[in-house]
Amino acid sequence: SHTGIELIKDKKFEAANSLFSGEIAKDAGNKDAYFNRGVVNWVMSNPANACRDWSSVLALGGRRAGRRA
Repeated sequence: SHTGIELIKDKKFEAANSLFSGEIAKDAGNKDAYFNRGVVNWVMSNPANACRDWSSVLALGGRRAGRRA
């Protein structure tokens, strides 16, 4: 089975987005899932959702927002 990062590397962005969304649904405090879904949203030309996800990382106490995966 693919991990989300492998899906991103394979340019399977929709699948990666779904995987990270599923991880967030299971654990709303999963900063890595929010960060990585933000990367996917950015690559898919959805900057509003990317910013929302990265803001969630910051709200949860993360410092990774703004760095590349």
